[in-house]
Amino acid sequence: MNPSEVLALDDLNLSFDLSTAKQNYEANPQNFLVSQDFKNKRRPIKIALKGELTNDKINSQVFNGKPTYSFGIILCEDADVDAFEGFKNFVAKQVPEDWTVKNPADGSVFYIKLAYDSKTAKFRTKCNLPLNSKKLDSLDLYVGQIVTINATLSSWFNLDSSTAGVNLKVSDILFSTE
Repeated sequence: MNPSEVLALDDLNLSFDLSTAKQNYEANPQNFLVSQDFKNKRRPIKIALKGELTNDKINSQVFNGKPTYSFGIILCEDADVDAFEGFKNFVAKQVPEDWTVKNPADGSVFYIKLAYDSKTAKFRTKCNLPLNSKKLDSLDLYVGQIVTINATLSSWFNLDSSTAGVNLKVSDILFSTE
């Protein structure tokens, strides 16, 4: 399902309980970040995106003491870009007005985070290219390369900074090999 189709669903929901999340956070400050999937009829929503790479590599950085990996794409369909603004507005309804709600895009570039298990040092994202955190520079990536992504549409809530947003739990990535 593409993002614009998801936004049109009658039973699109996001069940986030801010008061329970705050209680958990107060009991244990390490619980500052909460993730909640968008759902339709109580099932997580799977989406497919198509875009063009904005860089010739996968970026790495450390967040909260753990390595993270991501890359940027420009979506091929304008309707998909607009749908993410709708998802952002949906998340905004879950939190007080003084919270900052973010879109996964920075301008027209969407950042795709790869699922990585730091304990096993392996990616949990399936990919048609060999993903190895120590050999990312050897991947044959180029600007404009077409990428197809399958993911679960999700949201995040940072109780420490009163920020929230839309994110994707990426399951599969297909880089064009043409």
